Amino acid sequence: MHASRPARRSREEIIAAVIRTAKQESRKTSILYGSSLNLKQVNTYLSLLLEKGLLLYDVSRKVYKATERGVQYLRMFEEFVEARYALHERASALNSFLASPSKQKIMIVQDYSGQSNA
Repeated sequence: MHASRPARRSREEIIAAVIRTAKQESRKTSILYGSSLNLKQVNTYLSLLLEKGLLLYDVSRKVYKATERGVQYLRMFEEFVEARYALHERASALNSFLASPSKQKIMIVQDYSGQSNA
């Protein structure tokens, strides 16, 4: 029997984790551990986020810091996650209507001609 593995994170989830860690000035090692990435992955994401203006790098202090644009991305991502959760909850509620049998009596409806239609 295989041990269950957590689902792979999306690119957006990883980016949010990096930015979340870098909201406070952070060194590469802190970002690596804070976002649960290996060195190759963290280098790839740091390059991308610097290029896109979501992070800044202070060469003299060797720290990364999220920009206002990065914080805005993080806020938008968190709103997306909340909306996705709410949508999942609604879908579950709808599915519960179909999953459980109705306790209500079946009503016999008559059509316009006055004939019974069951």
